Amino acid sequence: MNFDNLQQATIEALVRLAESREKSTGDHVERTASLCELLIELIRENGLHKDEVDQDYVSKMCLVSPLHDIGKVGIPDEILLKPGKLTEDEFEVMKTHVDIGLKALTGLHEALPEDDVLNMGIDVIKYHHEKWDGSGYPHGLKETEIPLPGRIMALVDVYEALRSERVYKKAYSHECSCKIICNDKGSHFDPQLVDLFIDRHEDFAAIYDMKKICYCIVRCLARFYAFLYILPKGSLFFALISRQIVILYYLYVV
Repeated sequence: MNFDNLQQATIEALVRLAESREKSTGDHVERTASLCELLIELIRENGLHKDEVDQDYVSKMCLVSPLHDIGKVGIPDEILLKPGKLTEDEFEVMKTHVDIGLKALTGLHEALPEDDVLNMGIDVIKYHHEKWDGSGYPHGLKETEIPLPGRIMALVDVYEALRSERVYKKAYSHECSCKIICNDKGSHFDPQLVDLFIDRHEDFAAIYDMKKICYCIVRCLARFYAFLYILPKGSLFFALISRQIVILYYLYVV
């Protein structure tokens, strides 16, 4: 296994660990990675941040974006899975997921302090709850004090969360989500990034919807596959189910 593959395997292992605590995490990280990719491509198309954003930046950001909430693995279930608004004390505990996530990467960072991918992953974890006006956490940074990976992740993370059902809320429509993001332009979010998002908002909606469908299909495939184990191998039903798995796989996954 080469170093790049080892990096990817390590990141996937950390994400799967977080997913084991919160069922919504799996499809959330898949969608946020794709949404990040689109937003970064729009940054490149519009000639923004030329000194920082290149093709390697796109691939690195897509690789590390799933790490943003890995620290939630250390949040107690009664807070993480609470079906309602958190109290002030509970929210303070929830905010510690940033530090928990950073600690998960501490050993790797000490061994590889100059690694670009690892440093970008740390930026994503550390800064995705900072806000443009300085009212975010954990450091209260404002505007361009917030590293670009944190600003990108903040927008796509909120959009994905708004569109998705959670234990504490119903899903919002794309239109409603766009209005909320527009209202937070210059307060929560980098104004330039909001402008890029709104200009191509239909593409963000399409990616969200397609990834949601794909995730449902993959879950169905897994159930179909498990069902095969209880069917007689030579039966017609076995053959039909097997064929359906192959069709669904090539239509929606490949």
